[in-house]
Amino acid sequence: STITRLNGEELIGMALREKSGGNTVAMCDEAKAELAFIRNEIPPDIQVDIIRDQSLFIKTSINNVLRNATIGAVLAGIIIFLFLGNLRNTLIIALSIPISIVATFVLIKQFGLSINTISLGGLALGVGMIVDSSVVVIENIFRHLQENHGSNRYENVVNATAEVGTAVSSSTLTSIVVFLPMAFLSGLVATLLGELALTIVFALSISVIVALTIVPMLSFKLMKTQKGTSVFSKITGGWQRSFDRLLSGYIPTLRLALRFRIVTILLAGALLVASFMLIAPRLNVEMLPAINQGEFIIDLSLPEGTRIVFTDQITGKIEADLKNYPEVAQSYAVVGIHSVKRELKSNSATITVNLKKQFQPVIHQFMEKIRQRWQKLPGATIAVRQTDVTEGMKKQPIDVRVAGDNQQTLNRLGKQIRDEIAKIPGVVNLNTSFQERLADFDIRVNREKAADLGVSGSQIAGTVRMALLGTAVTKLSSYGKEYDIKVMVDNNRIRSINDLLDLPLTTMKGRVIPVRAVAGVTLEQSPSQIKRFDQQRVVEIKGDVAGRSQRQVKAAIEKKMATLNLPPDYLITYGGQSRAIAASFKSLGTALIIAIFLVYVVMGSQFNSYIHPFTIAFTIPLALIGVLLGLLVFGASFSMNAFLGGIMLVGIVVNNGILLLDYINQLRAKGMEKTAAIIKGGATRLRPVLITSLTTVFGMLPIALGLGEGAESLQPLGAVVVGGLTTSTFLTLIVIPCVYSLFDRLRITK
Repeated sequence: STITRLNGEELIGMALREKSGGNTVAMCDEAKAELAFIRNEIPPDIQVDIIRDQSLFIKTSINNVLRNATIGAVLAGIIIFLFLGNLRNTLIIALSIPISIVATFVLIKQFGLSINTISLGGLALGVGMIVDSSVVVIENIFRHLQENHGSNRYENVVNATAEVGTAVSSSTLTSIVVFLPMAFLSGLVATLLGELALTIVFALSISVIVALTIVPMLSFKLMKTQKGTSVFSKITGGWQRSFDRLLSGYIPTLRLALRFRIVTILLAGALLVASFMLIAPRLNVEMLPAINQGEFIIDLSLPEGTRIVFTDQITGKIEADLKNYPEVAQSYAVVGIHSVKRELKSNSATITVNLKKQFQPVIHQFMEKIRQRWQKLPGATIAVRQTDVTEGMKKQPIDVRVAGDNQQTLNRLGKQIRDEIAKIPGVVNLNTSFQERLADFDIRVNREKAADLGVSGSQIAGTVRMALLGTAVTKLSSYGKEYDIKVMVDNNRIRSINDLLDLPLTTMKGRVIPVRAVAGVTLEQSPSQIKRFDQQRVVEIKGDVAGRSQRQVKAAIEKKMATLNLPPDYLITYGGQSRAIAASFKSLGTALIIAIFLVYVVMGSQFNSYIHPFTIAFTIPLALIGVLLGLLVFGASFSMNAFLGGIMLVGIVVNNGILLLDYINQLRAKGMEKTAAIIKGGATRLRPVLITSLTTVFGMLPIALGLGEGAESLQPLGAVVVGGLTTSTFLTLIVIPCVYSLFDRLRITK
């Protein structure tokens, strides 16, 4: 009933899957250990090979996540070293990273989470964030020790920590309250992002405790404020001189912005509008980014009723052709099984193709080459699609539904719409739910003859059923399970419809007559399937997109569908990935609103004001400029992961505003005039703002670059955070003081 081959050699194949909630890597390791034992027991002329091992990709992905986290930690450490000036001070921060990570792993185990690419991805994302609190504390301690050199070291450390303690706690809490609601979402969003969110919450919670306890203790014991004479000191000295020049340019720029604060705010708004108009239309929108495993599938479908022998011949031709390509590592063919429905179909075949590692980056070009090579195969439908670890979570990007009452009309409209969509550039693998009608034999009983001869309709039906399917006559019980024992006609006796009509029937008078004596047969056409959606008959046209963005193709389809003249009571709707994207984005949109509200509540409780949190909230739209720019620069699509990055930014970008406004308010509480306090606050907080932002940006840079296998899943998130935090940092240092000054004046005037 099925034929399987590996690289053209026939074999017997078996697939193993883990049970629900199981561990794929553990299952594969156990299976490979069992195979090693089996190889020693079977005859030497029987070869057992592993065709596909999903655990290898998972292990590689996890290693890449850990590598990216390490690279991010090193880059963050370099930034800290350049700003703090010596290795001893950098070591204080460096020690806070492993302490936070180890404690995070303890919490992961306690809460029953698994170590996978999602949870480790959360840790990799958090590497740049977990040092932020420690950086703010150590930078303030460093400044206090420099400014008060010779005074009581213990008091300086305590006072410096207390000065930023509230700001550090509040800024970390804003990040935590952003992630915490996502851990309790439901559906696909919870599956993909729940563990990631909890991991970041654990890491940030530990990091603020470390920043306010261990870092001050280590600073008291180890920190140096004197400049050294080593090569490292010369490097950091050059960096410090560059920072001093930046500071000397920042102060007059801030004065100028405060002088024309309304113009400054309007320019920032214009920049935001321009980014939406120029960049947003160029971005692709998708459910989840595709993860390249270097594997794709060729689905072959021949007309209904095609014998498996002919299907096998066509499949063999494609397999033989694949051997001519140096890019192909192996091909695995299964003939006689539908790849999606997983049911026996003599007219279906699937060829799984694996590329050699060096050719994996060009998999899309190679797939297009194969598609062009075989798409015009007479009488066959060929679909070439990339396999993806998130395949079960995603739907096809093209899904057009035509709804109505009459099946014939639906089929006619479906063919028309399919032909119109096929003309749109970028549409591939187009298929429809209406298929050619199946040819079947309809056995009709002549009831009068049957009654005269003493044969019942149920007797005739039972005889035919037993010949084709068999009849269970008893059961066999063995080891707590029951098995049907069937009686059926030998398959060699039923080779044609005439053999079926010659089956014997015993009349009530004991005579034996053939089925053809009381029944005739006709060849009929019947539909292979009838689909309904919302209790209405529908015809679905589905397909994939290649060479163009899904957004462009979807817009072209909707434009073409708008020009069709449909009969009354027939309508076109869209499903598939567009519907799934809308549902997922709606869920994430709810999480975003909750995150903004919680962040506002946290800031309101800290500042005991409604105005200051609103002022800081202006950093969020400023970050949107970088979000769009980051997606464009890093070549990422706007997806669920990118949306998650946007939610992350809500908790991250406000931290700089909290740090800035908290110090400005402290200066004003000591009697300093408003403008002077703003300028001094901006100048003083410039260094910690840059350090925390740069450590987070460089910590996430490897993720944004999508380095290594499996990195595509988190790349949009990294691109959003890197781009959003970069623009919001520089705009926050200019725009937020202007908004603060304007709102404070309005408050005083009122």
